[in-house]
Amino acid sequence: MASICKPPESLSFNGNVSQNWKEFEEQLIWFLEGTESSEKSDMAKIGIMLSHAGKEARDVYKTLQWEANGDDKKFNKVLAAFRKYCSPRKHILFERYTFWNIRQEEMESVDAYLTRIRLKLEMCEYAAEVCQDLARDKFVFGLIDDRTKERLLCEEKLDLSTAVAIAQRAESSGQQIKEMSTTTHTEINIMQRSHGQTNQTTYCGNCGRQHKPRQCPAYGQECSFCHKANHFSRVCRSRLINVSQQKNSQVNLRNSLTAGRKVQEIEQSENVPNLSSEDSQDLFIDPLQVDGLNKSQSWFANISTIGGQLYWKLDTGAEVSVLPAKLYEKLQPKPSLKQTSMKLTAYGGTSIQPISSCQLTCTAPDSANSKTIEFYITPVDAQPILGLTGCVELGLIKRACPIQVSSLTKQILLEKYPTVFTGLGQLGTYHITLHDNHQPVINPPDKFLTHLKSSYSKHWSEMYVQEF
Repeated sequence: MASICKPPESLSFNGNVSQNWKEFEEQLIWFLEGTESSEKSDMAKIGIMLSHAGKEARDVYKTLQWEANGDDKKFNKVLAAFRKYCSPRKHILFERYTFWNIRQEEMESVDAYLTRIRLKLEMCEYAAEVCQDLARDKFVFGLIDDRTKERLLCEEKLDLSTAVAIAQRAESSGQQIKEMSTTTHTEINIMQRSHGQTNQTTYCGNCGRQHKPRQCPAYGQECSFCHKANHFSRVCRSRLINVSQQKNSQVNLRNSLTAGRKVQEIEQSENVPNLSSEDSQDLFIDPLQVDGLNKSQSWFANISTIGGQLYWKLDTGAEVSVLPAKLYEKLQPKPSLKQTSMKLTAYGGTSIQPISSCQLTCTAPDSANSKTIEFYITPVDAQPILGLTGCVELGLIKRACPIQVSSLTKQILLEKYPTVFTGLGQLGTYHITLHDNHQPVINPPDKFLTHLKSSYSKHWSEMYVQEF
């Protein structure tokens, strides 16, 4: 008999110790009954228990406090002492938290889901009179099938047994419908093949969808990328080739960082810091591309460097100078590359990870003054940017002296601009306190959803009429 009974696993004092002891005690009782050891002496049963409980349990047994002499040799007293030792380690709040977070898992049956709820509910120590209602609520809330859940919520007087019966019927009918649907589809496909029909859906390279022959939704439509007919822009071959070329350009440049060691070593000058060992920093740059912006509103300059002149955007709001990878590949001879851990942040919070950095000798237009400027190479296909430091070093911009206004007072402003401080939406009396180390910042404009544009426009028109 003893050979077919599996002994209990060792008692674990990690995690939920109270539940671990409960499971161990249950296995121990069944093991004693199965091996016909329940009628043995107390010391024999204690020996069986401690031999299977493990070393940590035996150490606990040596430190337990007994109410009377000889209790350590009584099996029931030993069980009660271990039960008391493990009970304070039970976390009721955590057990209830895990109970209310139970959800039916994918491919889990209704019966298995209900069993998990009942087992966890026993460990929560709720009052007996509310356990049925709590089990019903948790059962309904955690169902994975929304249609079954909706069906249960429509019941006015719903108890646990009714909810389980409805869910079981829904589960059984769902499996039957799935089998019937599979059989029906198989029969239809066999009939289609036997009659030689070719009405099956296939993938279409003009619209990117699956449809029947001669039913392409892209037929007669114009591509928004290449402006050719009968295909959508998302599957436009010209667009895909362009994207592929850009990706290959980035990959080739990244490979030059590793393979370049075989054809050229990365030069490190005493006057140039080693960016490969620097700490990661965040630097701010202006947006690399702004749709709809007239170039006449920005500053540009033709700056001479190796390989000829490049048309640079002068951006005093950028802390670094940026060179797109596409332009770097056109430089001849190519300057040495250096690894960098810098992270660039564009206006609006967009993060750009540069591929590497290099040093270029630049000469300003109409000037013989040349300076060596550091550029960060980015995978973005955009206008090259000459940042604040580069503009200053090449003498393209100069710092203007601030204008001093000594006679401006609060009373003068109130008298000169009275309409600004009166009426709806006008400035009143406010008190604003700034930190001593506060740095001014320009935030991007707020955004709103496109479908709310008409509502905003109507509201703005009303504010305009009210001279807001």
